[in-house]
Amino acid sequence: MTTRFHQPTAAAWRTYVRVAVVALIISIIPNFLTMANPAMFPFPGGTATAFLALTVFHVLAAAVSVAVLLRLAGRP
Repeated sequence: MTTRFHQPTAAAWRTYVRVAVVALIISIIPNFLTMANPAMFPFPGGTATAFLALTVFHVLAAAVSVAVLLRLAGRP
């Protein structure tokens, strides 16, 4: 099993993008939960609009990060 993860592949960028998308989805779940019920957020003043903006920034940051890292790795 461990040898499978240590072998270089021609499509390693695909695996990276898949892992990044899964991590993005997992990081957005709390935003959607608090958007549905802002009272569960431990800090006062949280609104659904604020959590929606936070979700948009999560997606933008992920898109820029993945694009830059893929470009640095030589995959446009």
